[in-house]
Amino acid sequence: MIITMDANVYGLNGEVIESVKLAEIFNTILRHDLIQRAVVSELSKTFQPQGRDPLAGLRTSADYFANRQRTFRVTVGKAISRKPREKLAKGGLGRVRRVPESVGGRAAHPPEVNKVLVKKMNKREYNFALSSAIANSKYTVISDDVENLKKTKEIISFINLLKEKNIVNAQKILLVVNDNDVTARNIDFINVKTLSDLQVKDFVFGSGKLMNNVLWTKKAIENLKTKI
Repeated sequence: MIITMDANVYGLNGEVIESVKLAEIFNTILRHDLIQRAVVSELSKTFQPQGRDPLAGLRTSADYFANRQRTFRVTVGKAISRKPREKLAKGGLGRVRRVPESVGGRAAHPPEVNKVLVKKMNKREYNFALSSAIANSKYTVISDDVENLKKTKEIISFINLLKEKNIVNAQKILLVVNDNDVTARNIDFINVKTLSDLQVKDFVFGSGKLMNNVLWTKKAIENLKTKI
């Protein structure tokens, strides 16, 4: 059953100035399992691929000379380990190379070059996870006038006013705006996101808990239905 909800819109003075209808997304049930999978999927895309050069440790003249051959370059009978050694001038044998235990040798168990690091998630499940995170985070709708504030101190004063009125109650804040650049991007405890770049991990902090201080501008709330 879809329930239509309204939310109060707070102005720059910290008072309710109007109300706005919320999108159906805010009726989404909480699915911690999907939210967790979505966050893992998002983070996996930021992992830097690792691997080893296939020729790492092999760019050397070292070779095995352990067999009893009729040659001047052998390790048998010389009281030295029968491992690949560098070729030196006049038939001499140098340092052990190529094997993992040697200096500059190969890694014993290097990371796979083509190892798949990205954890994929189908689009339908991901969109449900994002809707669930949006609906079940503690949110507050604020006036679009916030996007027009030009000074950092004005943003901080507005946030402090919301704290005094117990509208927000923590240091870390997610501010969702429509599509404009805002001064709040310069404040370290405010994470500013537009509708177009929202991710599930933006609504999660600490040990997988959902954000309890999400500020939506009125225009962002109104356009949310067409964006998700």
